[in-house]
Amino acid sequence: MKVLWTNWGLDNFDLLTIPPSFLAGFSSDDSAATTFGSDMGLVPGTNISAGRKLWRRSWNAQPYGPLYPLQTEGVAAGTDFYFNKNRLSGLWGAQTPLGLWLQENEITTLFFGGVNADQCVWGTFLDAYYKGFDVVYVEDISATESPEYATQMVKYNADLDGFLTNSTAILNAIK
Repeated sequence: MKVLWTNWGLDNFDLLTIPPSFLAGFSSDDSAATTFGSDMGLVPGTNISAGRKLWRRSWNAQPYGPLYPLQTEGVAAGTDFYFNKNRLSGLWGAQTPLGLWLQENEITTLFFGGVNADQCVWGTFLDAYYKGFDVVYVEDISATESPEYATQMVKYNADLDGFLTNSTAILNAIK
């Protein structure tokens, strides 16, 4: 089973095409100075530059903590693939790098996990469902900082629009 990592990776062109409402939603003080592409300074308590907000190859656009080494190892080994995204969904619009790869490799079933479950994961899940993929939400590899009712909504609707499972069931099925 291939692992497809989809994470923020904005560039200058993206800043020209992102709608103002989306820019405002990612601003910490409703100004252009703190939205996508703004300098985030140093990671607190370190000398590490956080980079530009959600910018391609920046520290703050990497997978969380222990997941980043797993991603880089998998990509280097050819078992995993990485796709930049420039919206909440990795499959929004007519075509994205992830969507093109799925089409070229004739992938029809997608298993979803990640953060934030009710935002990026859910957005990509829904777009995949709308595009005709079989979608499976893996609840124990998904998380969010949103209130519990957001997770309940995702699980409820994932079970209606696709399938709901956990990693133990998947591992048992592929043995």
